[in-house]
Amino acid sequence: MKDDFLIKRIRAGDEDAAEELVRRYYAQVMRFCRWQCSKNGLAEDLTQETFLKVFRSIDRYRNRGHFKAWLFCVARNICMDELRKQQIEYEQDIDICEKRERMRVSIKDKLRENTEKVKAREESREPVRRKPDVTR
Repeated sequence: MKDDFLIKRIRAGDEDAAEELVRRYYAQVMRFCRWQCSKNGLAEDLTQETFLKVFRSIDRYRNRGHFKAWLFCVARNICMDELRKQQIEYEQDIDICEKRERMRVSIKDKLRENTEKVKAREESREPVRRKPDVTR
C-alpha cells in the first residue's frame, strides 16, 4: 500500500493506517534519531515525538509521493531542536560553574584580606604591649 493512500485513510480517521505507517518507518526514523543524538533513550523519545508531530500536522502534508522525505524533515527538525536545547543547557551549566568559581575565588580573596587585616591590627598592638615601663 502506498504512503499517500495510507495518509488519505489516516485523514479519514483510520487508526490501522496510522499503525501501518508507524510500522513501516519507525525503525528508520529511530536509526536517524540515534545517529543525530547518539543516545538510545533520547532517540526513542525523539522518534515518538516525530510521529506525534506528523500525525498532528498530517493535514499540512501535500500528497505528492514524498511522504518519507517529509517525515525525515520533521525528524531532523525535532532532533535539531533537541540539540539546540542541550547546547543552551550546556552553556547555562558552564555559566553556573564559572559563576561559582568566581564566587569561590572572591570568598577566598576576602578571607585572605580579612586575615591580613587582623594580623596587621594585632602586629600594630603588640609593640604597645611590650614597651618597657620607663616611669619606674
